[in-house]
Amino acid sequence: MVEPNIINPKDIKIINPEQKEGLLEELNLPPKAIQFIRANERALQIALVVFVVCFLGWTYWGHYTETKRENASSALALAMLEADPAVRDGALSAVLDDFSGSSAAYWAMLEKGHALLKSGEYETALKDYREVASELSGKSPLQPYLLYGIALCLENLDRVDEAYAQYQKLSGYTGYELSGQLAMARMLELQGKAQEALDLYRKVQDNEKLPPQKKSIVTEKMNTIMGDASGAN
Repeated sequence: MVEPNIINPKDIKIINPEQKEGLLEELNLPPKAIQFIRANERALQIALVVFVVCFLGWTYWGHYTETKRENASSALALAMLEADPAVRDGALSAVLDDFSGSSAAYWAMLEKGHALLKSGEYETALKDYREVASELSGKSPLQPYLLYGIALCLENLDRVDEAYAQYQKLSGYTGYELSGQLAMARMLELQGKAQEALDLYRKVQDNEKLPPQKKSIVTEKMNTIMGDASGAN
């Protein structure tokens, strides 16, 4: 038995494509918003494409820079593990060449400067340190190490006044106050400014952060200065 057709052809309505609701209407957007989107459809499409391109470019660049940073850090770590001075120097130079401008490259330059300093090549080391200083940001965490290296070079070159100025800058960095002040006091001694050196040693000795082993050294320094002063009288 054939089932009766429950659909009445008279009830079928022909849908006019022009009257069919679009996605914007289905999203229940306000009429004004729909009108704006349709009026600016082309411009909005272009803006969307630009956004996607920028987003993908930013993502790729972030991945690229992160990968390069990791490679630079790995190369620096391997270079510093080299026991042979010549091989180590070559590896540090490779870091400079391959990752110029990176934090790893600046650290490599500092390490090369330290090696020159240890070997007594103070002028060359100072030149390298100055080169780093010309490129390094004042807020870089490498600044204290750089200042200390420059100061040591100047001190060994008997440029005491200049060394004092560098140690003074060093004392302005958090965590390096005591090291900077102790070095400043030492420079004052070399300049023959015994009383100023003594006053600074006293200031350092009163600092609660001064380690016990250094406190005894400071006390000995103070006793030496006071002994020399009493002997002179």
